[in-house]
Amino acid sequence: MIAERPLAPWDVRAGHPGITFLTGGTAFFALARDPRFSYCLYVPTDHTADGPPLPLVITVHGLPVHLVIGENYTDAAGLAPDDERRPVTAGSNRLERIHALHANWREHGIDARLDIVPGTGHHHFAVLPAVRRFLAPQVSASPRPRPPKVPEP
Repeated sequence: MIAERPLAPWDVRAGHPGITFLTGGTAFFALARDPRFSYCLYVPTDHTADGPPLPLVITVHGLPVHLVIGENYTDAAGLAPDDERRPVTAGSNRLERIHALHANWREHGIDARLDIVPGTGHHHFAVLPAVRRFLAPQVSASPRPRPPKVPEP
Protein backbone atom coordinates (compact mmCIF):
# COMPACT_ATOMS: atom_id res chain seq x y z
CA MET A 1 0.00 0.00 0.00
CA ILE A 2 1.39 3.40 -1.01
CA ALA A 3 -0.62 5.54 1.45
CA GLU A 4 -1.17 4.98 5.17
CA ARG A 5 -4.94 5.13 4.64
CA PRO A 6 -6.03 4.44 1.05
CA LEU A 7 -8.27 7.15 -0.34
CA ALA A 8 -8.03 6.42 -4.06
CA PRO A 9 -7.08 3.47 -6.28
CA TRP A 10 -3.58 4.83 -6.82
CA ASP A 11 -3.00 4.47 -3.05
CA VAL A 12 -3.04 0.65 -3.28
CA ARG A 13 -0.94 -1.71 -5.34
CA ALA A 14 -2.23 -2.99 -8.69
CA GLY A 15 -4.55 -5.99 -8.29
CA HIS A 16 -5.40 -5.22 -4.64
CA PRO A 17 -9.06 -6.11 -3.86
CA GLY A 18 -9.53 -2.69 -2.24
CA ILE A 19 -9.53 -1.11 -5.70
CA THR A 20 -13.12 -2.37 -6.09
CA PHE A 21 -14.21 -0.11 -3.22
CA LEU A 22 -12.26 2.88 -4.50
CA THR A 23 -13.54 2.96 -8.09
CA GLY A 24 -16.92 3.62 -9.65
CA GLY A 25 -19.36 6.19 -8.34
CA THR A 26 -19.38 7.40 -4.74
CA ALA A 27 -22.13 9.74 -3.60
CA PHE A 28 -21.45 12.50 -1.07
CA PHE A 29 -23.51 15.22 0.61
CA ALA A 30 -21.89 18.60 0.97
CA LEU A 31 -24.04 19.48 3.96
CA ALA A 32 -25.38 16.78 6.26
CA ARG A 33 -28.39 18.92 7.20
CA ASP A 34 -29.22 19.90 3.63
CA PRO A 35 -29.35 17.02 1.11
CA ARG A 36 -30.09 19.45 -1.75
CA PHE A 37 -26.36 19.92 -2.17
CA SER A 38 -24.75 16.70 -3.24
CA TYR A 39 -22.04 15.47 -5.53
CA CYS A 40 -20.70 12.21 -6.87
CA LEU A 41 -17.10 11.27 -7.55
CA TYR A 42 -16.56 8.75 -10.32
CA VAL A 43 -13.21 6.99 -10.60
CA PRO A 44 -12.97 4.78 -13.72
CA THR A 45 -13.20 1.11 -12.76
CA ASP A 46 -10.32 0.20 -15.08
CA HIS A 47 -7.94 2.60 -13.34
CA THR A 48 -4.61 1.08 -12.31
CA ALA A 49 -1.75 2.60 -10.36
CA ASP A 50 0.74 1.81 -13.10
CA GLY A 51 -1.55 2.59 -16.06
CA PRO A 52 -2.09 5.82 -17.98
CA PRO A 53 -3.87 8.67 -16.19
CA LEU A 54 -7.65 8.49 -16.57
CA PRO A 55 -10.09 11.35 -15.99
CA LEU A 56 -11.86 11.62 -12.67
CA VAL A 57 -15.41 12.90 -12.97
CA ILE A 58 -17.27 14.89 -10.33
CA THR A 59 -20.99 15.39 -10.79
CA VAL A 60 -22.46 18.25 -8.80
CA HIS A 61 -26.14 18.58 -7.93
CA GLY A 62 -27.46 21.76 -6.40
CA LEU A 63 -24.07 22.84 -5.15
CA PRO A 64 -23.12 26.41 -5.95
CA VAL A 65 -19.61 26.64 -7.40
CA HIS A 66 -17.47 29.68 -6.71
CA LEU A 67 -14.01 30.33 -8.08
CA VAL A 68 -12.24 33.35 -6.63
CA ILE A 69 -8.73 34.70 -7.18
CA GLY A 70 -6.84 37.96 -6.79
CA GLU A 71 -6.13 39.74 -10.08
CA ASN A 72 -2.42 39.93 -9.22
CA TYR A 73 -2.06 36.20 -8.46
CA THR A 74 0.02 35.44 -11.51
CA ASP A 75 2.50 33.16 -9.78
CA ALA A 76 3.47 29.95 -11.59
CA ALA A 77 5.37 28.24 -8.76
CA GLY A 78 4.18 24.73 -8.07
CA LEU A 79 2.02 24.42 -11.17
CA ALA A 80 2.15 21.15 -13.06
CA PRO A 81 3.74 21.70 -16.47
CA ASP A 82 1.68 21.29 -19.61
CA ASP A 83 2.30 17.96 -21.28
CA GLU A 84 1.04 15.76 -24.10
CA ARG A 85 -1.84 14.41 -21.96
CA ARG A 86 -3.62 17.76 -22.01
CA PRO A 87 -5.31 18.54 -25.30
CA VAL A 88 -5.43 22.28 -24.56
CA THR A 89 -2.94 24.45 -22.70
CA ALA A 90 -4.26 25.41 -19.28
CA GLY A 91 -2.28 28.65 -19.00
CA SER A 92 1.12 29.64 -17.71
CA ASN A 93 0.08 31.04 -14.31
CA ARG A 94 -2.68 30.71 -11.71
CA LEU A 95 -4.84 33.51 -13.09
CA GLU A 96 -4.76 32.06 -16.61
CA ARG A 97 -5.47 28.58 -15.26
CA ILE A 98 -8.50 29.61 -13.25
CA HIS A 99 -9.90 31.30 -16.37
CA ALA A 100 -9.29 28.06 -18.33
CA LEU A 101 -10.93 25.99 -15.57
CA HIS A 102 -13.95 28.30 -15.49
CA ALA A 103 -14.33 28.16 -19.27
CA ASN A 104 -14.01 24.36 -19.26
CA TRP A 105 -16.63 23.96 -16.56
CA ARG A 106 -19.03 26.30 -18.35
CA GLU A 107 -18.54 24.31 -21.59
CA HIS A 108 -19.48 21.17 -19.65
CA GLY A 109 -22.61 22.67 -18.11
CA ILE A 110 -21.26 23.53 -14.67
CA ASP A 111 -22.63 26.93 -13.71
CA ALA A 112 -19.60 28.27 -11.87
CA ARG A 113 -19.12 31.88 -10.88
CA LEU A 114 -15.66 33.39 -11.22
CA ASP A 115 -14.79 36.46 -9.17
CA ILE A 116 -11.52 38.29 -9.82
CA VAL A 117 -10.69 40.49 -6.83
CA PRO A 118 -8.92 43.69 -7.92
CA GLY A 119 -5.75 44.92 -6.28
CA THR A 120 -4.71 41.68 -4.58
CA GLY A 121 -2.76 38.51 -5.20
CA HIS A 122 -2.78 35.35 -3.08
CA HIS A 123 -4.33 36.76 0.07
CA HIS A 124 -7.13 34.90 1.84
CA PHE A 125 -8.52 37.87 3.74
CA ALA A 126 -8.53 40.12 0.68
CA VAL A 127 -10.83 37.75 -1.24
CA LEU A 128 -13.08 37.10 1.77
CA PRO A 129 -15.62 39.85 0.93
CA ALA A 130 -16.21 38.25 -2.51
CA VAL A 131 -16.70 34.85 -0.87
CA ARG A 132 -19.13 36.30 1.67
CA ARG A 133 -21.15 37.99 -1.11
CA PHE A 134 -21.34 34.68 -2.94
CA LEU A 135 -22.32 32.65 0.12
CA ALA A 136 -24.85 35.08 1.63
CA PRO A 137 -27.80 34.05 -0.59
CA GLN A 138 -26.83 30.36 -0.26
CA VAL A 139 -26.83 30.49 3.54
CA SER A 140 -30.10 32.44 3.74
CA ALA A 141 -31.79 29.88 1.43
CA SER A 142 -30.61 26.83 3.43
CA PRO A 143 -33.16 25.26 5.72
CA ARG A 144 -32.58 26.13 9.35
CA PRO A 145 -32.37 23.30 11.88
CA ARG A 146 -35.43 23.20 14.09
CA PRO A 147 -35.14 22.75 17.84
CA PRO A 148 -36.34 19.36 19.06
CA LYS A 149 -39.93 19.17 20.24
CA VAL A 150 -40.26 18.84 23.96
CA PRO A 151 -43.19 16.63 25.01
CA GLU A 152 -45.84 18.29 27.08
CA PRO A 153 -46.05 16.98 30.69
